[in-house]
Amino acid sequence: MSKRPTWNIHTHTYRCGHAYGTDEEYVRKAMEIGINYLGFSDHVFIPGRSDPRIRGDYSELEGYIASIRDLEKKYEGRVTIKLGFEAEWMDEYADYYADLLHSKKVDYLILGQHCRIMHDRFFGYGYLPDVKDRLEFYCIDVLCGIQSGLFTYVCHPDLFTRFVGEWDQKCEEISHRICKEAAKYGLPLEFNFGNSRGAVKNFPGEPAHMTYPHPRFWEIAKQYDIPVVLGVDAHHPDHFLESDYDWAYRFIEALGLKLVDSWPLNSGL
Repeated sequence: MSKRPTWNIHTHTYRCGHAYGTDEEYVRKAMEIGINYLGFSDHVFIPGRSDPRIRGDYSELEGYIASIRDLEKKYEGRVTIKLGFEAEWMDEYADYYADLLHSKKVDYLILGQHCRIMHDRFFGYGYLPDVKDRLEFYCIDVLCGIQSGLFTYVCHPDLFTRFVGEWDQKCEEISHRICKEAAKYGLPLEFNFGNSRGAVKNFPGEPAHMTYPHPRFWEIAKQYDIPVVLGVDAHHPDHFLESDYDWAYRFIEALGLKLVDSWPLNSGL
């Protein structure tokens, strides 16, 4: 078998409304490819707010915790299982995030910036009419998340390529800002497998589609010597089997990125 990751802490569950399978099925499929350290990081549940088919209702928090902790005990000695959330930086919920970590309800958070709260509701960046506003708000929110000290790494930092039409000077600018801040705080960036399971894949030296992983973003990341981690971003147990690991390792090698096999969880303390 070709090389496969042994560490992955970007795993979703059915609770978010757009993922499938039981929690235990994710564990079994991850073990099948040789993962020995598995973190569950469903989209964070937010108290007092509803975001159907994006994140689970806050009422599901205790059930999520109980399920993953039970699996942690059941598979002890065979695979290390950790509990976390993929969370957007939202200033309104900084104390909530800190409490999740400090109370040890969860082991870690990873920063996955998909939206912000505007006009008292969740607002995806791609719905802003001005492309420069989309990029600037995305960048500001990622920078604030990095600076917060609450996150273990930055998920799909080049997600912004999904909501702009073409790579331009603004894309160049915010890529440098994100990479510079990640390097300053010693925070890894995630090479994400989500889009690679679709029909479109980028590769260094070839014409680039506006989707992630985007070669130009990672060329910039290389300049800052930032640690890079792999994130399966599994939304179905079979995603552990279907992800194109060979392509990912070739992409990373082609750019000479600083790939690390694992990274310590940040407890937020």
